[in-house]
Amino acid sequence: MLSGAGGAVPQGAMGVTGRTGATGATGPAGSPGVRGPQGARGPQGAQGPAGRVELVTCKITSRTVTRTVAHHRRKFVVRRQSCRVKLLTSPVALLTITQARATLSPGARVYAPGSAIHARSGGCSSA
Repeated sequence: MLSGAGGAVPQGAMGVTGRTGATGATGPAGSPGVRGPQGARGPQGAQGPAGRVELVTCKITSRTVTRTVAHHRRKFVVRRQSCRVKLLTSPVALLTITQARATLSPGARVYAPGSAIHARSGGCSSA
């Protein structure tokens, strides 16, 4: 309302609304919210295929080889380990056997060779 020295001044009609202004800049991001609760556990998956047992058997083979050393032919024993692998699919029961070998040989002479086999069943036998 306008006023002056001579009293109130009459007002005119309302004008037309102007155009919308340009969009302002985006404000900063807010802080993240709280973490939600953990979901329910899913169903158990299907059973996988049956396992397989790989059986490895090794044995030591020895043979005599003749070689020339210092212009003389000498015989040497060559030992090699050969192993075989077999894949077993049927149920298997294995027996654990431990074999120990020992020789008593002061110098070059062997006095007491021997071996012992220890089976898991509790017995120990010597040969």
